[in-house]
Amino acid sequence: MDIKFNQKIFRRLLKLNRISKKDSILAVGAVKAERDFFMDLNFKNVTILNITKFKTSAVSPFKYINSDITKLKLPDGCFDFVFVSASLHHCSSPVGAFCQMYRVAKKGVIVTEPRDSLIVRLGQKAKIIPEYELEAVTDNGFVHGGTNDTAVPNYIYRWTEREFEKIVKSLNPIGKHKFLFFYKFNPSFSQAKLIDHRLKYYLLRFIALLMWPLTLLFRKQGNTLGVVIFKPQIPKDLFPWLKVGKNRKIVFNRTFCG
Repeated sequence: MDIKFNQKIFRRLLKLNRISKKDSILAVGAVKAERDFFMDLNFKNVTILNITKFKTSAVSPFKYINSDITKLKLPDGCFDFVFVSASLHHCSSPVGAFCQMYRVAKKGVIVTEPRDSLIVRLGQKAKIIPEYELEAVTDNGFVHGGTNDTAVPNYIYRWTEREFEKIVKSLNPIGKHKFLFFYKFNPSFSQAKLIDHRLKYYLLRFIALLMWPLTLLFRKQGNTLGVVIFKPQIPKDLFPWLKVGKNRKIVFNRTFCG
């Protein structure tokens, strides 16, 4: 978890009054780092969700749910916000996991994940940026940390802004969503160091040094993407071709067609 990057996002939301420290938060794929993060920000109503079983005391004083996010058995809109940091790409179905996050969120979702930038794609073609996260398993005793917390290293699913937009507009086509995007260039050299490719390791560090000023000018070329998605608030954000009918059911607004 990138503490500083996520702090930047939450402090911006607090400053804009788009989130309250009283809001209920579901932190997906979270562990002690997320617990400490929310405690430092003085959030009180946080629930930690992880596919891995561990003692409730590990995330105390917050609540804990042991569940696979793609098989979540919680009612729609039961948390104000759902948050995830660098965990979706460890799921065998990152899009499915995100859809579940969106479903159980009442106000919105907050995500920080790898970004599929031009620099990253060029690096992958040049074989200097990995597609699979070996260190996720090697750093966890070679027994877990990979796909769905298994010993199989996960594919690093990298997102784009457009991808998030298309998914939520398909999931919830009744009104206008609001988006906030954040960017960071955060290169990793751990895999090159892990497999003792010294030449690749020093090459990566040199390239990162060259890329740093470029990513300051062109923020979208950063390899880390933060996105905050606010769900449509009905009736305020309802599309004009729809209206609230009987029993608050959303129906087609016939007067829109003249």
